[in-house]
Amino acid sequence: MAPSRWRRVSTSPFRAEDGGRLYRPEPLESPVLAPRDEALATLDPDEVGTLSTLRQADSTELAQARPGVPVERPAPVQVTQTPLNDEVLVFAVRPTWIQITSANGTTLFEGTLNAGDSWTLPESDAPPMLRSGNSGSLYFAVNGVTLGPAGTGASIVRDVELSADALSATFAMAVVGADPDLPEVAELVLGGAAQ
Repeated sequence: MAPSRWRRVSTSPFRAEDGGRLYRPEPLESPVLAPRDEALATLDPDEVGTLSTLRQADSTELAQARPGVPVERPAPVQVTQTPLNDEVLVFAVRPTWIQITSANGTTLFEGTLNAGDSWTLPESDAPPMLRSGNSGSLYFAVNGVTLGPAGTGASIVRDVELSADALSATFAMAVVGADPDLPEVAELVLGGAAQ
C-alpha cells in the first residue's frame, strides 16, 4: 500500500489539555463592589418612586386653585364587583372514597373522606368529574346549599359532573331527616350555612 498524501487534521481549535484552562475563572485580587450614589435614608419618597408624579400633580392643583372658585374634579371611577364563581364543596358524613379528575384526566384528588372531611373544588374552565364509593354518605354544598346524597347506600357513582349548574339540576336539596348524621356534619362543614 502506497503512503497517503492526506494527513488527519483536528477540527478543534483547542487541544484536550487546554480544556481545563478554558473554563477556569481568573481569581479576583479584591471583591468588586458597585458604589451607591447616596444612602437610602437621604431619598425623599415624594421626589423618587412610582407615586411621586401623583403627589406633584396634587400640589400643582392646589397652587392653581383660587379661593371661592370650585375646582373641577374628574368623575370618580365606579368600581363594580365581578360576580364570584359558584363555590362547590364535596363532604362526607361517613367514610367515603372519592376520586376527582379534571376534564383532561388529571387526578385532582383521590382518597377517603372521613366524617366531616370536605374538599373544595378549584376554579377551572371545565368542570371536574367525580367517582365515589359509599356514595350514600357523600353530599355536595353549592354556595352553602346542601345537595345530595350522591347515590344510595354503599353504591358507586361515576361520571358526576362537579359544576354548580349540573349538581343543582341533578340532585335535590338534602333532606335533613333522611340521614341522621347529616345535620351535625353539615353544621360542622358549612358553619351554619347548611339549608
